[in-house]
Amino acid sequence: MIFNKRKIKKLSDSELAKHYKKTKNIKFFGYIFSRYAHLVYGVCLKYLKNPADAEDAMMQIFEKSIIDFKNNEITYPKSWLYSVSKNFCLMQLRKKAIPQDSINEIDHYENETNQIEEKVLKEKKIEQLQKSISELKEDQKIGITLFYLEKKSYQEIANETGWKLKKIKSEIQNGKRNLKLKVKGK
Repeated sequence: MIFNKRKIKKLSDSELAKHYKKTKNIKFFGYIFSRYAHLVYGVCLKYLKNPADAEDAMMQIFEKSIIDFKNNEITYPKSWLYSVSKNFCLMQLRKKAIPQDSINEIDHYENETNQIEEKVLKEKKIEQLQKSISELKEDQKIGITLFYLEKKSYQEIANETGWKLKKIKSEIQNGKRNLKLKVKGK
């Protein structure tokens, strides 16, 4: 397959990763890295506090990431690059034997960023779940939405939809099973 710049820029991170692993062509990884280079630089600057050191670290992270990305299964390149950058900077700081106050500040910052990462992953899961619910059959979608999201009882659902209790249970059960399959499949 022949790629030009315009075509490459339209590819998702996962598509770029597949092409990189398949062809070993560094330009595919380069596009992934360039999408998040500003974030890598920001993390490096936050930890190292010096623009020149941050730029050097960013280049070293790029070189290290080329190999690591090829050899590992990376699902979310943005989060992965963030972790690689953070760990690289922490190693650099440890080499310099920084004072305990700075280490405490970094630990506090790490905890905050870990909480942010967890929230981002949770939001992605919620988006994926909402998308999967919208792909269900109409009756399953209604049953799942009313029972789990709107917290309605079987009787309330029966009153609202006119369904018999057996149909309600069936639609919810089938919807739940199909949701599990859809979420696992993505």
